[in-house]
Amino acid sequence: IVSSCIYILNDILDFERDKQHPIKKFIKPIAANKISIKQAYSMLFSFIIILFFLIYFQPNLYFSVLFYITINLGYNLIFKNIPYFEFILLSSGYVIRIDAGSKILSIDSSILMLSSTLFLALFFLILKRLSEINNFEVADNYPTRHVLKFYKKNYLTKLSLFSILSLVSTLFIYAFTKNISLIISIFLVFIFLVHYFIIVRKNNSGENPISLILKNKILLTLSILIMFSSLLIYF
Repeated sequence: IVSSCIYILNDILDFERDKQHPIKKFIKPIAANKISIKQAYSMLFSFIIILFFLIYFQPNLYFSVLFYITINLGYNLIFKNIPYFEFILLSSGYVIRIDAGSKILSIDSSILMLSSTLFLALFFLILKRLSEINNFEVADNYPTRHVLKFYKKNYLTKLSLFSILSLVSTLFIYAFTKNISLIISIFLVFIFLVHYFIIVRKNNSGENPISLILKNKILLTLSILIMFSSLLIYF
């Protein structure tokens, strides 16, 4: 619910820029005129009411929710225009989500799990920025996201490769310290990440990772194999 509130607010604030985006102007509800600003605010208000009702029953999530809202509001209002820091901040939001899940289960989040989440989020967000740059032929002219003009493709490419190595290294450490049987899953993860990188680095397909994975037979097959191979060792 909290994430939904942030997404709605983000679409409200960015709808003018989204209208200039070659893809978002068709898939973003407000930019595509499928939902009015008034309707969006009504949805946001409704979600906030639901949030206050639900959070009452989860007092152990107070800090997580407050922290998540704070960093996302900071991103939307200030930090989205700071290169590199902006996608690090966004990635931390996924770490908070995972940690919140641990709190609900009354267990402690492992550093390796949270690190893996951070590196995975960075991988997708870095390639998303690269895909956004690939959307425009004229350099330094990015009407949909002004921070893009501060990025260099070669730097983003290197950072995405670094995130792959960091993620796989973290997973290997986990496998060797917790369960060596996970090596097969990690090998599949590595193939998935490399294949995804090869597909998106020179086009705009990385802007919507979920859609790309569902449409690409190899990525979808690898995703299924990773899930099954990971679950299989626990049965």
